[in-house]
Amino acid sequence: MVARGAGAFAAVPVVGIALNTHHLDEMAAQQAIAQTEEETGLPCTDVIRFGADKLLDAVMRS
Repeated sequence: MVARGAGAFAAVPVVGIALNTHHLDEMAAQQAIAQTEEETGLPCTDVIRFGADKLLDAVMRS
């Protein structure tokens, strides 16, 4: 935050969300991911459980 405030880094757009759903069963994890996508309008996944393809696609499109 200090470096950003000093102008050392440019603003970085958020294009996706990696959600940690370790504490949830698979159905609840899918629901949490869907809810996060709906609330933010951004692609979301748990990259450990479901892979990173969705986030990679978002990064490549940005």
